[in-house]
Formats: sequence, C-alpha cells, structure tokens
Amino acid sequence: MSRKLLVLDLNGTLLHRDQNRVIRLRPYLDTFTAFLFHPATRKWLDSMVWSSAQPHNVNRMINSAFQRPESDLLDVWARDKMDIEPHLYSQKTQTVKDFSKVWSTFPAHSNRSTLLLDDSLSKARLQPHNHLCIEEYLPDLPRPASTDMVQRSKPDQSLVAVVGVLDALKEASNVESWMKDNSVFRGEQLPVDGGEQSKPLWFSNPSVVSAWATAGSEALARLGIKPLATQSRPVIMRPGSGRGFRK
Repeated sequence: MSRKLLVLDLNGTLLHRDQNRVIRLRPYLDTFTAFLFHPATRKWLDSMVWSSAQPHNVNRMINSAFQRPESDLLDVWARDKMDIEPHLYSQKTQTVKDFSKVWSTFPAHSNRSTLLLDDSLSKARLQPHNHLCIEEYLPDLPRPASTDMVQRSKPDQSLVAVVGVLDALKEASNVESWMKDNSVFRGEQLPVDGGEQSKPLWFSNPSVVSAWATAGSEALARLGIKPLATQSRPVIMRPGSGRGFRK
C-alpha cells in the first residue's frame, strides 16, 4: 500500500464563503476530517490545503473548517503559491493548481499518489487525472424577500462519498491511472465524450454518489466514526480571527 496525498480546496469544496465573510461548513465536514486525521488513515494518507484565496482568508477558513491542530496537515498553500501576475494578484482571475510544484516540494509524492479535491475543473487542467471534482457547495439560503429556507430533501452526502473514494484509492498503485480509467463511476456506462466541456462528472449520477456514500459509511464504521450531518453553522470571518495556520 503506497502512501497517498490528498490536496484540499476550501471555498466551494469544504465550505461556502459569501461576500459578507460569512462561511458555512459543508454537511459531514467534521466526519470527513475525523476520517482524514484518524491514526489509521494517517498511516497511508497525507492531507494538505491549497486554496486560490489570499493567505489571510485561507487562515480564517481553516480556523473554521478544521477542529484539529495544524500539525495534522502536511502544509497549507494559498494564492501566493500560484503563478499569478502581480497586477492580477488582488483581482478575480482564473487560477491553476500545478501539482508539479507540490511534487517538487514533497518529492515522496507524484502523479501516482496525488488527488486534488476541488469543485473547479479548470483549476486542475494541467493534471486532470489527478483531480476528483466535487459539486460546488451552495448551502441552504433564504429565498429573496423571505425568511423561508431553500432546503434539499436530505443532507449533502458528498464528503461521505469522498471517504468511500479515498478508501478505494488506498490500495491503488497509481491514482492517475485509477482516475483515468473512470473507476470513480463504479462501472456505470458513461455518455459519449463530446469534449472536455461535456466531461461526465461522477456526482451528477445519484446512484454513483449513493454507492460511494455507502462505501464511505462502511469505511467510517470500521474506524468507529459515526457519520453526522452537522448543521451548516454560519461563522463570521473577522479580520485577525485566524490562528496563524500558515507554515
């Protein structure tokens, strides 16, 4: 069993941050991090964060998302680790996560061991087969001019499903090949490929998500972790509220 590396995005993947600096955590996030940082998982999996947000915002999001010491993360990267022209650094612009930088910093890992969890396809366009795209997290929010909540019929189980995927990847000898072979679709027939823009996404198939969520629940049970869809608690990100998670 070769050691793996999970690279985590933050906004849209593990949580939702709005323009008022209020963040809401994705359902099952506490369960997901309990799996990542369980002693049995850490024997084969390294986890790090790479967000396109600026460092001070990354610190605050991590402060809200992770209830564990910083030492549980291999590293924390932010916008300053991306090749962005100085005049665009503080502007909204398309960014790319080039994993060759990660592999240069952590030579024990490579395309054979690395998986990015990110809601953006474009972020991983240089190494698309090292990317598990996850549906963008949009929390239940009040309807316009109303206090009623727009709610899903059941909690978003995406992170439990990702646990199932990670548990399957644990024994894989090559992460890139596993993803390239579309193993994440669990044998489901894929639509005809019409190009990158119409690339099928595993989370668009409810039966695939359900199967991985079942596998994830079983993996959690083996570790004694009970899946809990904790409420998406709002957290206001105030200046200076981060705990200095940058390494």
